[in-house]
Amino acid sequence: MGRIAVYCIILAFAAVPLFYNNTVTGYLAPLMLICLGIANYIYILLLRRSFECVEQAEAANCKKGGKLKFSLVLSNKGFLVYPHIRACFIKSNVFEQAERIYHDFTLNPFENKQFSFEVDFEHLGKYSVGLEYAEISDFLGLFRIKYHNKERSSVEVQPQLMDAGRFELKNINASQNILSSVKSKFQENDYAGVREYSYGDSLKNIHWKLSAHSTGHMTKLFENYATPSATIYMDFDAPGCTPADLPYIYDGLIETAYSVSHCILAGESDIELVFPRDGNIHRLRLNTPAELQPQLSCLPLVSADSNYPFSAVLDEYTGTGKMTANIMLILSANIDNALLNKLAELKNTNRDILLFNIAPAAAAMPTNGRRAGIGDFIEAHGIGYHVINDVSDVKDALREVTT
Repeated sequence: MGRIAVYCIILAFAAVPLFYNNTVTGYLAPLMLICLGIANYIYILLLRRSFECVEQAEAANCKKGGKLKFSLVLSNKGFLVYPHIRACFIKSNVFEQAERIYHDFTLNPFENKQFSFEVDFEHLGKYSVGLEYAEISDFLGLFRIKYHNKERSSVEVQPQLMDAGRFELKNINASQNILSSVKSKFQENDYAGVREYSYGDSLKNIHWKLSAHSTGHMTKLFENYATPSATIYMDFDAPGCTPADLPYIYDGLIETAYSVSHCILAGESDIELVFPRDGNIHRLRLNTPAELQPQLSCLPLVSADSNYPFSAVLDEYTGTGKMTANIMLILSANIDNALLNKLAELKNTNRDILLFNIAPAAAAMPTNGRRAGIGDFIEAHGIGYHVINDVSDVKDALREVTT
C-alpha cells in the first residue's frame, strides 16, 4: 500500500502540466504512467501462471532430536523474467508453533532453482515442512501476488524409547483376594473386617457403631479383586504453563508412557491407558509392544487450560468399578493437593502407586512437584515418586522400580 501511494503521488505530479498545457503533449506523461502500470499488472498475472514448486522429502518420520534433509525446486516454466521473488520456508509443529526463514532471488526464463536445507525436530508429533508461500513482485514493485503452497512435506516425529528391561508385576491371580478399604464393585457381600482409620479412607466406609466403642475411628475392610496388570493415567492439562512450554510437557508425557508401557508389555502383562479428552474419560487397552506407536500418536495434546481436573478423573474412573489393575502409574505435570489426597485414598486399596511428575528442565513451568512438603507426604503414604526432567530420567526411574 505504501508503494501504491507513492506511485499515485507521482501520477498526480505528472498530471500538473494538464492545467497549463491542455494539448496532446500535456496528456502524454500521465497516459504513459497509466499504461506502464497496466502493463506491469498484466505482466505479473502472466508470471503467476508459469511458477511451479516441487518438493522432494527424503523421509516421512524420524526420532525426536533427529535431523532430516529436504530439497525443493522452484521453477520458471515460461519465457518471462521474475524480477523479484521472496520465498518463505516454514517448519510447523502440532501446536501450530512455526519457524520461518526467507530467501530473496530472481528467476530467468525456464530456470530452475533448487533449495536444500537440514531441519531439526526437537519435539514429538507431526510437522509440516517446506515452502509456505512465494511472493512475486513486478519490475516496479507496484504489484505483488502470492503463490501459496498447500502440499508441504509431512514428518512424524517418534518418541525415544528408554528400555529398562522387563517390568514384573505382582503375581496376583484374578481369584485371589486382598483386603481393601474400598468396597468391591463385583460383589455385594464382600465385608471382611475392620482396621484403624488411615488418612485417605473414605468417610462412608467408617464403621460408626464400632468407632463409638473404640478409642478412634475404625474403617471397614472389603475383599478387593485385583488383577496382575497396570493402568497408566495421563494428565494432559498443564494450567499456568506458557504455549512455549506445552511441547516439552507433551514430550515428557508421551515418552514416559511409551517407555513404561514397553517395559510392562515386555514382561508379558497387559496395560491400559486412561486419559480425559473432550470432557470424557477414554481407555486404551494394549497387549503387545507393536500396538504402542500407533496408539500413542492418537493421544490428545497438552493444554494450558484446566479442562478436566485430574483428581476428578481418578475419582470418576476408580469409582466405576473399572479399575482392576494392581499397579497405578500417574503421569502429570500438575501435582496439586487434590491429586495427592486422592492418591493417598487410593493407596489404601492395597495397590502400588507410582507418581511421575513431568517437569521438563527446558520448560519454565511451575515446579509444583518440588514444593516443600510433597516428599514427606508421598513417603508417608508409600507412594513411589519420580521427577522427570528429561527422557533419561525415565530410564533411571524404571530401573529403580524394576529392581
